[in-house]
Amino acid sequence: MQVIPKGGVAILPKSSTRTAIYLGAEWPNNGVDVDIACVAMKGAELVALSYYDKSSHDIGGYLLHSADNRTGADTMDASGADTYDEWIKIVLGKVPTGVDTFLLIGNIFNAAKNFGHVNPLQLVVHENDEKGPKLASVELSATADEPLDKVSAVAIAIVKNIGGDWKVKSVLEPIPTNDLGEIVNSHAAAIVGRHV
Repeated sequence: MQVIPKGGVAILPKSSTRTAIYLGAEWPNNGVDVDIACVAMKGAELVALSYYDKSSHDIGGYLLHSADNRTGADTMDASGADTYDEWIKIVLGKVPTGVDTFLLIGNIFNAAKNFGHVNPLQLVVHENDEKGPKLASVELSATADEPLDKVSAVAIAIVKNIGGDWKVKSVLEPIPTNDLGEIVNSHAAAIVGRHV
């Protein structure tokens, strides 16, 4: 599995059996509530937002969200096996024409917590679902140079279709607000513009 450094890009290998790109997020079980959201875009135009709200867990059958996980404790699937804390699934055959970009965002709404308390947060890219091959990962970790102790929202990664090739870029860019509406309306297009 390729670990994508900050600013790096992984081109997902061609696959005749790929029906979806599954992005599983996990972080230490330390009581921090990280919310994962995904903005679907057509160029710089916002098309859809999938996040913790139940009404956005299934966007047109192509953008799926696991639902909210408030603790960092892994959830269980129907068989009792551990799955990711939260996940996003992009169902490729159902993605509307022109929608080519998906921005993954991590958010902490508790004012007493920040990404300095989440060390590390990992986003793992799988073929099709959580049991599919691991293709790449992005990791957000606090360092001496970037302690993240004042950061409550981060653009984690961008998944983009370019000429039929799916690419994952590690962004790891702090966002100056954790207000999801403001992020979507005032920051998402600029973040994508800087990184694709």
